This record gives sequence, structure tokens and C-alpha cells, in this order.
Amino acid sequence: MAKLVYCVMIGKCLHPIMALQAILVHSTAQGGTIHKFPAKQGERFLGCYLGTCKFSNNIAEATADLASLEPSVKKSES
Repeated sequence: MAKLVYCVMIGKCLHPIMALQAILVHSTAQGGTIHKFPAKQGERFLGCYLGTCKFSNNIAEATADLASLEPSVKKSES
């Protein structure tokens, strides 16, 4: 289980604003990931690809967001 810490810059110092236990729930062949986080109002999902990430309210939304971040995979014609 990974622990991610989000920080905010105040002046010249980084201050942690939240530390959450992330659970990997999906990864793609291109390297994209979706992690699940506990939240006050249920669960949140974070879809990331090459450093670009977006929070979503459910796994379906996170999957769609991740698909829009990743390049489409073209099937080769035989």
C-alpha cells in the first residue's frame, strides 16, 4: 500500500496538507494507474498517466478520465 502526501507551498516551505493511504485498483498497458483513497464522504479515485492526474468520484468516471489522458492504442491489421 502506497502512502501519498500532498503538500502546499507557503512562503519558501512545503507543508503537508493530507496524507492518504492509496490502494491501486487498476493499471493499464500504457502505464496509467487508478488508485482508491478514503474520503470523508466515501471514496475518491485518482487516475494518472505520465504525471497528469485527475480525481474522480467513482471508478467508472476515473476509468473514462484515464482513457482520455492516455494515447489510443491502434490494433495492427493482419
